[in-house]
Amino acid sequence: MDTIPRPDGADVNIGARSLIVCWSLYGIAGAIVAARLYAQAIIIRKFEWEDIIIVLAIVFGILQMVLVQLSYGYGFGRHFFYLEPQQRVMIMKMQFIAMPLCILSTTAGRVSVALLMLRLFGSTQYRQRFLYFLIAQSVAVNLITIITIFTQCKPVSSIWDPIGVPGKCWDPKVQSFIGYFQGACNSITDLVLTCLTNLFNSASIACIIKTIELKDLSERADYAYDSASKVIWGVVENTIIMMGASIPLLRSFVTRSKTTKGGVFSTYTGANNSRSIQPYPSFEGSLLPVELTGIGNRGEGVVTGEWSVACKSKRRSQPWIEDQGL
Repeated sequence: MDTIPRPDGADVNIGARSLIVCWSLYGIAGAIVAARLYAQAIIIRKFEWEDIIIVLAIVFGILQMVLVQLSYGYGFGRHFFYLEPQQRVMIMKMQFIAMPLCILSTTAGRVSVALLMLRLFGSTQYRQRFLYFLIAQSVAVNLITIITIFTQCKPVSSIWDPIGVPGKCWDPKVQSFIGYFQGACNSITDLVLTCLTNLFNSASIACIIKTIELKDLSERADYAYDSASKVIWGVVENTIIMMGASIPLLRSFVTRSKTTKGGVFSTYTGANNSRSIQPYPSFEGSLLPVELTGIGNRGEGVVTGEWSVACKSKRRSQPWIEDQGL
């Protein structure tokens, strides 16, 4: 205890507040992602790679929070000065293991958004290459950061137990510099995605704030207390990315509620060339669960494969991208 400075304040615990904020954000984000998955799988009937990756993002995020929750039992959110040596070791161990999960969560979220943008806006080779570059640099920078977390000390357990397991470690300021670089790259990626989608202003701000707070990363004398605010900003960044990537894909819920009995009819040609005409739900303003190409200005109809879709509406048909609100 004599090696750890006595804090100015009393033995307070801000961990509970941090957990309430983080779990609440993940509850909201989880509900929105679940609605997105339902819309994609049930209503639109078109599950894409970006949908699978956004699931990975929320799984990594929840696993991170499970470790943070466990560390709370050892004193996460309290000043190190008031904790027993074993409590300090367990908190640092769980926090350092949770850190890569947080990074994987935000990386998966950004990749999911970039893949969606690639599908919607990747109509030219230049746009495709640019979006692939965004994906590649985001994955590379964040994976390198994860690797450095576990290679900064030999043996690795000396990261969280430098007294019980002495080892050789980098200068903590090196890890801080890597964190700054990673945060800067992620902030730039968020700003680029903001320009494309106008959805990630808040995520970029959260990433910048989290990066600024890395100035205290090299100081581990009060790690349990100082890391509480960093966890919050990391979760804010994660959940904003998840929600921003999912909300635009919920438009089909709105358009489904506007279904009219005679809005759209489908004509299906069976194997024996027999035809049947049945009412089809009106998905005006949303993507139908069939590929619609070559829609005319009057929306009279289009045939793709064996499906013929006739639209009674005489209004000018809008491009699919505009219909998705992106």
